[in-house]
Amino acid sequence: MAIVATSSNLKLNVIRFKKGEDIFNQIKEVAYKIGIKSAFFFGIGTFQKLKIAYYNQKTLKYEEAEFNREVEITSLIGDISLDGNEIFIHCHVTISDKDMNAHGGHLLPGSIIFAGEALIIEISDIELKRKFDSETGLRILES
Repeated sequence: MAIVATSSNLKLNVIRFKKGEDIFNQIKEVAYKIGIKSAFFFGIGTFQKLKIAYYNQKTLKYEEAEFNREVEITSLIGDISLDGNEIFIHCHVTISDKDMNAHGGHLLPGSIIFAGEALIIEISDIELKRKFDSETGLRILES
């Protein structure tokens, strides 16, 4: 374990997504628009279409799945950090279908919202930064 950062300077931003928006891209757009470089976020709502992935630890590659039907968001959680000078969104989502079956994974662009909202907790006095980790094949937070 490594303590990456400590802060007591937090700012809350509440956002509402419009029907038909790509939620992944909208979170990134809000971060650029407001100037958020480090944050954690939580959300609820429902998707019209969802794209998620599972990270296979043996192959070190993402395996993608797509839901082209309405599903309820039971949990949306992620963080905003910097990868070089670019905003990096890392988000996981758990959903429920009409039969109450749960599915989850790493949220991907192309996930279209029907209705939703999120709380972004901005950490304004630090910058969370990513670096490539050759052992896992992932872009992890720097310590």
